[in-house]
Amino acid sequence: MFRRPSLTSTSGNKTSRKKLSLLTKGEISGQAKLGLTFTQIARSLDVPPSTVRSVLGRLQTTPFGVNKFRSGRSLSITPQASRILLRQLRSEPKITWRQLKTNTGIDLNARTLNATLRAHGISHSLALKRPKLTPEAALLRLKWAEKHKSWTVDQWSNVIWSDEPSVARGTGKAREWVFGTPDQKWDRNKVTEMPNGKPFSIMIWGAFWGSGRSDLYLLDRDFEFKKHGYSAASYIQILDHNLAGIWELGLVFMQDNAPIHRVRKSKLWFQEMGIEVMEWPPYSPDLNSIENLWALLKKEVYKVYPDLDSLKGKGDEAETQLFQILQKAWVNIREKVIEGLITSMPRRCAAIIKAEGWHTKY
Repeated sequence: MFRRPSLTSTSGNKTSRKKLSLLTKGEISGQAKLGLTFTQIARSLDVPPSTVRSVLGRLQTTPFGVNKFRSGRSLSITPQASRILLRQLRSEPKITWRQLKTNTGIDLNARTLNATLRAHGISHSLALKRPKLTPEAALLRLKWAEKHKSWTVDQWSNVIWSDEPSVARGTGKAREWVFGTPDQKWDRNKVTEMPNGKPFSIMIWGAFWGSGRSDLYLLDRDFEFKKHGYSAASYIQILDHNLAGIWELGLVFMQDNAPIHRVRKSKLWFQEMGIEVMEWPPYSPDLNSIENLWALLKKEVYKVYPDLDSLKGKGDEAETQLFQILQKAWVNIREKVIEGLITSMPRRCAAIIKAEGWHTKY
């Protein structure tokens, strides 16, 4: 029998089979009672004569208005084997298919295994990635969430949320989806090509709070620091030029536990300025709402400058060019987005408490 190759054009004369509505079945029944033939009814309702014959035949054994239950193919697995599988998966959720078969002694094909799991609402998906947590870190996260669980949105609005991410040229670009057969996946026009070598990146600083946001700033490298990286001096320079003009009595400054935040030089700066710094639990990007803003910023960059991948170079000119694009994208982020991040804090605390300090969806 001839089979049409995949992804080739189909005949316009071919129609897919659909379940008949109760109205159509009623019309078939009514016209048959009037004495019309199968062919006449089929022409009248634009359905095949075989469908008319089938409907009238079923109406003799099935009450009108009731669709016959379609059970589908039955699972070729015993209830006992099913319980063994589920027990194994509860104890070892990261087990492989091969290990599952070996440990349970149940030799089933992948189709039956998948059908069994689906019947119990279980899916097989890639494990999500989160920072590694120790029991001690989880306990600190839980205590922090318990301490702040009663905070109102007004109180969260008084927090200055800050961070300094590294932004690489090319991050934030949406993944491309392609159509094709399995053997076409390596075709040149179906592959997303990545630039060779380490992508050029810069480090920026930004902050927001209930009534505003800072400008976006570029961190300067400390050429007296090892490998000409970013040091406490780089951080304090940003604070001097920006935070000092933002902070006012009643606001609390939030920063994570990055090394340049925890060194004595940085702590002394906050003490001298009289700025209150929020105590922060370890490994908690899911509690820092500004982390979500960076992901949005990187996507917004491609709306501002779709041809970002065409930019080349790694010098001062490239740094200035990338930073200017980021500044435009930062301004484009709506205030509603920031409001949503602030109002999410009670839910984030609740999620930490529910997870007993361990990972959350945020």
